[in-house]
Amino acid sequence: MKMDSKKILKEITKSRKGIKIVTHERPDVDALGSVAGMGWILHSMPMPFFTCVETWLSFHPDLRPPSSASACDMQLVLDVSDPNRTYGFDTGLHTVVIDHHPVDKVPFFSVVDPACCATSALLSELFSDYLDDRSSTCFLAGVLADTGVLSYSNVDERALRDAIRLIQCGAKWEIAYGEATKICGMEQAKHIAQLLRRVYEYKPGVFVLTVPKEDRVKFGFTDADCSSALSIMQWIGKGCLFISARENNNQAQITNISFRSRYPFEAIKYAKAFGGGGHRMAAAAKVSMGLGEVMEEVLALVDTDVPAFTQECNEPPQLSELDLQLSQAYAESELLSVNVSEDLLEGMSQLISKGANAERAAMKVREDITLESLHELADWINGSGDVSNPRTLVQRIFARQVDPSCQS
Repeated sequence: MKMDSKKILKEITKSRKGIKIVTHERPDVDALGSVAGMGWILHSMPMPFFTCVETWLSFHPDLRPPSSASACDMQLVLDVSDPNRTYGFDTGLHTVVIDHHPVDKVPFFSVVDPACCATSALLSELFSDYLDDRSSTCFLAGVLADTGVLSYSNVDERALRDAIRLIQCGAKWEIAYGEATKICGMEQAKHIAQLLRRVYEYKPGVFVLTVPKEDRVKFGFTDADCSSALSIMQWIGKGCLFISARENNNQAQITNISFRSRYPFEAIKYAKAFGGGGHRMAAAAKVSMGLGEVMEEVLALVDTDVPAFTQECNEPPQLSELDLQLSQAYAESELLSVNVSEDLLEGMSQLISKGANAERAAMKVREDITLESLHELADWINGSGDVSNPRTLVQRIFARQVDPSCQS
C-alpha cells in the first residue's frame, strides 16, 4: 500500500492546471465522502481542483471543499471505474481511478482494492499523511455508510483500524454518523415510514419493498428515501436477503433494483443476473423493464434458492465467546449510535483480530427486531408530529438519524 501511495501521489502531482474530482451517478455517502475528503486533501497540499457530482444529497455544506481551479488537465475518478457510470466523465482528460469495487481490468492508472471496506477508507490509507479534521470526517462518513456503521460482513480489523486512525486525525464521530445515516427532517421521515409500511416478507428471511412510478410521483418518494428504507430494512435480525425495487419516475420501463444480503445469500448473484454489479453482499442493477416484469423474474430467481436456504435463515447464528463480547459493545452503544469512543473501537478491533465476527455480533443485538418492529416504527412516525420521545431501540436509532435542520 505504501508503494501505491507514492505512485498515486506522483501521478496526481503531474497536473499543471487542476484536477477534476468525479464519482458515480446517484452518489451514495461513500462516493460523496470520497469526493469531499479528497478535495480537502488537495486543498491542503495545495493543488487546484474542482468537484463535479450529480447531487450532494444532504451532505452538509460545511463538509464540501471549496473549488480552486478554473480549468483542469486531469480527472480523479472515485468509487467507480466505469466511464459509463461516472457523472461528468471527460474522455479528453488524463484519468486516475481509486475504487474498492471488484473489477477485472481498469484501462486507466488506478488503485483498486476490493478487500477495502469503502473507497473512503482506501483514500484515508493512501493519503494518511495529509489527513486533517475535515477530510477525516468526510472519509469516516463514507466508511460508516458502506459498513452499516461497522456492522456489515465487510467489517474486519482493517476497517476498524481505518476508523480509529480517522478519529485520531480529528474526525468527529457524531458528525460522520449523522452524514452516514441522515434523514432530512420530518418530511423525509414520513416518506420512509410510508415505505417501511410497504415492506413484506416474501419467504422466510426474504424482505421486499417495491415502489411503482405512479406512487413515486404521487407521494414524492426520492431515491434517497428508498435507499434509507432499504438500510432500515436491514435492521431486521433474521433477514437474509433484502430487495428494494423502484421504477424510475422520469423514464418509462426503467427499474432500479438493489440487493443486500447476509449469509447464505449473496447479493451479487442477483444483481449480475440483471446486468448489474457491486459487492458480494451489496449490489444493484438498472433494468430496462417495468417493475412488475422485473419483480416476477427476481422472485423466480429467489424461489430457486429459498428451499436450500430457509432452514439456515431461521436458525440463530452460532456465536463464539468473542462474538458475545463484541455484541456487548454494540449493545452498550446501541449499535454504535451513542457513546462511541476510541477506546470502544480499539476494544472491538482487538476482538475482531482474535476472530469475532462483526455481522454476527450486531445481529445478536438485532435479534428481536422483526418486520412487525419496522411496521410499528412506521406507525409511530406517522402518528407523531416529531420523533423526540423514542422508547424502543428501533425508535431511538431512527430518531438519532433525523436531522430537523435539513429539509431538502
